[in-house]
Amino acid sequence: AASMLVLGHNPGLEELVLMLVPQAAGGLRQTVAEKFPTASAAVMTFDVDRWADVGVGTATLTSFTRPRDLDPALGPDAD
Repeated sequence: AASMLVLGHNPGLEELVLMLVPQAAGGLRQTVAEKFPTASAAVMTFDVDRWADVGVGTATLTSFTRPRDLDPALGPDAD
């Protein structure tokens, strides 16, 4: 398979993204580390030939979408 969809629950999904995507200053990974709200979606790509080659730090986080990114009314109340 060239693609895979993983659905799950936190804290597991957030921990998986943070494990697979290498640390870098700022960027989408930092946004995930700050908060991975319910109903968020993270898209990762891997430059590997086989799924067996996927491991710690081998992913690129290409997209991270939270519900409030689709509709600001779904975000936390502004104080």
